[in-house]
Amino acid sequence: MATNTKIYSDNNLVQQDDFRITDVYIYNYKGDKVLVPDMLDINIYESIYNSTLSGSISFIDIDSIVERLPVIGKEFIEFKIRTPVKYNGEYGGEINAVKHKFFVYKVSVKEQVSFRNQVVSLEFCSPELIRNSRVRISKAYEGSYDEAVKDIFESEKILNSKKPLFIEKTRLNQKVVIPNLRPIDTINMFASRAVSTVSNSASFFFFETTQGFHFRSLDSMFRDLKTGVSPSAPMFRYSLETSGQPNPDVPTRSPYKDLQRVYTHSFKDNTDTIQDNMKGTYASKLVTHNLFDKTFTTKEFNYLKDYFSLPHLEQDTSLSDFPLKYSIIPENPADPTDENTNKEGRYSVYSDYTDGKLMVMSNTSKIHNTNLDNGYHVENTLQTRKHTLNILKALTLTMTTPGNTHINAGQVVYVTVPSYASEAYEKANKQFNRFLTGRYLVTDVRHNIDFGEEKHKTSLTLSKETYAYPLASNSALPDIEYEDEKTIIDVATGSEYA
Repeated sequence: MATNTKIYSDNNLVQQDDFRITDVYIYNYKGDKVLVPDMLDINIYESIYNSTLSGSISFIDIDSIVERLPVIGKEFIEFKIRTPVKYNGEYGGEINAVKHKFFVYKVSVKEQVSFRNQVVSLEFCSPELIRNSRVRISKAYEGSYDEAVKDIFESEKILNSKKPLFIEKTRLNQKVVIPNLRPIDTINMFASRAVSTVSNSASFFFFETTQGFHFRSLDSMFRDLKTGVSPSAPMFRYSLETSGQPNPDVPTRSPYKDLQRVYTHSFKDNTDTIQDNMKGTYASKLVTHNLFDKTFTTKEFNYLKDYFSLPHLEQDTSLSDFPLKYSIIPENPADPTDENTNKEGRYSVYSDYTDGKLMVMSNTSKIHNTNLDNGYHVENTLQTRKHTLNILKALTLTMTTPGNTHINAGQVVYVTVPSYASEAYEKANKQFNRFLTGRYLVTDVRHNIDFGEEKHKTSLTLSKETYAYPLASNSALPDIEYEDEKTIIDVATGSEYA
């Protein structure tokens, strides 16, 4: 591989797609080690929605190592990849599959190059995913969910992981009996019920990045928990105005600036008001029943009323007594034909229609011989979690950028989006889209290393659940003209129904 002629540890970014990689080795099921020749590409994928890393490598098997080793889908792969710029931090900046090797679980031959050569593709994942497929948990956990996750993660009889685990403390503890579930399914169940010590929302995720595993809430991704509730600093800044533009002939003097350009991008607005009403994105109603004392309880979730108790990418950092909301849902009357006022004496906004999503759940108290008065606290978790998972996908941005091993899922980046309004250029100053320019959460990262072109590109999927500029609010009905006939026709007579 041509890149092996460069010093792996240097920080000399030669071009935007530059990378450093060690030799790639395969260990077979007996522990025999072979250098992989004629590499074609490597792909590595991580996401806040995936519990472990996954990926693939392709190479031309000129030495028939698939037969000689042999390669049967039970191997380990070792290599290290990094973007050659300095990283200021203990974790990050390198994909180290030497310290923590990937497990090959599938082998396929893509094509026959010649009679004696073939292109082989190996699909790999983290060893924890293989262990997850082999074992189940039948055990009772009592205490905090973060302690239970730690036990599952490091237990020699369960996941037995040796990687870093970035964990966030939880509250609303209870005793839970795990009914023969796989380890990752168990942790994801805990994530769906967990509530952070710094927030009222159920927004926990369990996922792996190239730097380790994470059991954490959106709050910890959006906010700097070490210094308080201030917004977390963006890891990188990207400029969409560079999208589709040719690369400069030579890199700038700032390696990080070269990593900020964008090759291609695409916005996807997933807002669907009908589906959002029915999925509980804006509002919902939860009816819980307690079999212990034979009672029913109803709780309503109203996104705009509960706005400041939920995590957000964009926040009003002023000290105003009436902070601004950056919601993508306008706080205006939702139906111009509905002139009825609610119990608060105002016209209903989008989040007032709580009957759009109705949920019925058991919340039986004093189970497992414990003195739990609130069961599993579904009234504190179910509605906000459904809202969080839905609204996090409301607005997504996909980008192809120069390869960057310093970027990970769960980080916040800042993206400038150019304005296309003609008046934006009247003063010859660069203007940006005031709603879309701002902070984004990295949800998916895909690294592609092409050895033929000697280029490393990173594809990012970003989510934005708030605008960067507040929508105007108005309590009055929209001034929209419509004709009100209110006529019901009897089809038998053709006259008005009576």
